[in-house]
Amino acid sequence: MNEKKEITFIEMFCGVGGFRLGLERAGDIGGLLQGKEQEDNGDIETKRHRFAWQSRIRFNCVWANDNDKYACQVYRKRFGNKELVEGDIQDIGPEDIPEHDFLTAGFPCQAFSVAGKRKGFQDKTRGTLFYEICRVVRSKRPKYLLLENVKGLLSHNSGRTFAIILLSLDELGYDVEWQVLNTKYWLPQNRERVFIFGIRREGG
Repeated sequence: MNEKKEITFIEMFCGVGGFRLGLERAGDIGGLLQGKEQEDNGDIETKRHRFAWQSRIRFNCVWANDNDKYACQVYRKRFGNKELVEGDIQDIGPEDIPEHDFLTAGFPCQAFSVAGKRKGFQDKTRGTLFYEICRVVRSKRPKYLLLENVKGLLSHNSGRTFAIILLSLDELGYDVEWQVLNTKYWLPQNRERVFIFGIRREGG
């Protein structure tokens, strides 16, 4: 059996650990399929082939941060306390964040949500936290980025806010793709979110 490749990642604005849960489960699809094979002998070989690349990857969280004490309580209960740093990201220096391959961040969305006042970057408490992501990216240079926010980010300030975000990531040396996905599954509501995926350019 091939040894799994390890990809280290961090969770900024981790909340209760949504990105971590998803990545760790994605890396364990091979194990899930093995369990399925024991239940029945259907088209499991086709499924195994389709997800073979995922079964060879292990996602390892090396650091997580959030400023919400209640979210941190849930995170600790689910994942333990080893990687979690509770506190304001603006008070954390890059030297306190370990090296990593993959940066994930569901940065605060209230400043861009249609349910809020939509102050955007003018919200001095939450609207500027995207630039904290840029600060960490500039220092640590991860290979991959995955950011998430509300769909309203696309239309905020007639699209100028989203354009600034994409331009900022481009200037940091990342090729970026984005897509709106509805994370409604297992939830009694539509929950459209924009996901931004970035790959560091060669020589970047």
